Formats: sequence, structure tokens, C-alpha cells
Amino acid sequence: MNKKILYPSFAFCLVIVLIFAFWQIDGKSNMNNSKPSIDTSANLKGDVKHIGLQDSLTQDEKSYYLYFYKSDCPYCTEVEEKILQLNEKETLYVLNCDQEENRGNRYDWTNLIHDLKAIGFINDKGEKQFYDQESEERYLNIDELNKYGNKKYYKVDSMTDVDGGDREVIYAKMITPEIDYSLVEKWEDITIAGVPTLLHVTNGRIDKFYFDSPDINSMELE
Repeated sequence: MNKKILYPSFAFCLVIVLIFAFWQIDGKSNMNNSKPSIDTSANLKGDVKHIGLQDSLTQDEKSYYLYFYKSDCPYCTEVEEKILQLNEKETLYVLNCDQEENRGNRYDWTNLIHDLKAIGFINDKGEKQFYDQESEERYLNIDELNKYGNKKYYKVDSMTDVDGGDREVIYAKMITPEIDYSLVEKWEDITIAGVPTLLHVTNGRIDKFYFDSPDINSMELE
């Protein structure tokens, strides 16, 4: 006796294919939209609240600070006491930049090449010799603001003449990044020049910026 072979209908097969395709697309969408896990393995010693960059501008409080750091950053260690003091007085959220997704946009340090100023040279005796009215102390203790209202900090160091000369030249280089945080409207716009960085947020907008240990340690706590 011949047996009939039953084949599934075309409509039934189409339904199965569509269900599988929807499951695949929905699964990928959920993975892409999910927030990255928050790594707190490199916590500061105090009781601090870690968040991810995606949540940096949408906290419930009207006013709060954002502190960006890395576990292997020696300059972050220099500001740890100040940060813990700030945490006791103000609302503070911490972002661990060991996680790449918390590092924000990369800052282009070549923007500051015009602030590389020759202030002296190393003479034949290996001694520092400064030009008239120039000194290392002048730049290490300078009290000026950049165009965004942040205090300028300089590093003084000697290196080969950038103009091609033979002698070693002493340069004063500004190390305060020039970032206009007033333009930032969403977390994807945030640029982090390096760590440690401390930002203040009011009503979802960044209105204060502190960069590196000298700047952060110099801030006054009320």
C-alpha cells in the first residue's frame, strides 16, 4: 500500500521563518540597547556610587559631580582624599574608565600645540638658562584662565628643539585641555581628555570642569 507523504504547507513554513527572523532581530536589538555592566572592582576606598557614562547626565538630583578615574592612574591616587571629602559633602557619581565605554570621546591634544612656548635652553654646561623675563616658576605659578574659564596649568620640560635646532630647549606646555562643555547636551557628546577628571552637572548640563590632580586638589569645598 502506498503511503502519502505529508509536507507542511507553504504558509506554515513561512510563519516559522518569520518567527525565527523576528527572534533573531529582537535578540540583537536587546543586546545593542542594553546598558554595559558597571565594574566596581576598582572602587575608591570610600562609599561611592558607580554609574556608567550613559547615565551621567540623567540622574535625579538637580546638582551633582561626576568623577572619572582609572585604577592604575597615579594622579587619581593623588586626589583620592579630596574626592572622598567631596563625596561626604555633595552628591557624587564615579565612572571607572578602566571600562572603555566610560571614556567618552577622545581629546585631540594637538589643539594645544600653539601653547608650546620656548622659555630657555640647556647650555653647554648642562645648566638651565632662561630667556629674559622667563623662568620656570612663572609658569608653574601662573594665574590665568583659558577661553572657557578654566585655570591654566603648565608643565615645564626640556626637549629637542621642535624647530630643528641642535640644542635642547626648555618649553612651557599648557596641560589644561580646552573643552567647551557648554555645548554638551547628551552623554554621547562628552569628551574626556584624561583622568582624573571631575565634572559638575546642573539640570543635566555640565557647568564646571576640573582636570588633573593640581586642579582638583585646589578646589574649595564648602
